Amino acid sequence: IITESIATPDTGAVGDQERPKRIFKIIVIGNSHVGKTCLTYRFCSGKFPEKTEATIGVDFREKTLEIDNDNNF
Repeated sequence: IITESIATPDTGAVGDQERPKRIFKIIVIGNSHVGKTCLTYRFCSGKFPEKTEATIGVDFREKTLEIDNDNNF
């Protein structure tokens, strides 16, 4: 499941033309012991975790991407 929203920057300076940031929220759902935690950990940190335990509840990760020289992803 992927959702998208746009966060508007709180600019106090007059004339500051920073573009709004696009925020995507991705939910990974699946059976137990299939690698959801490893997949999200690898995407966000660039490496696989050395050791994992079963995730109980929810697990949050965050990553900022720069696409086409635009740091708004």
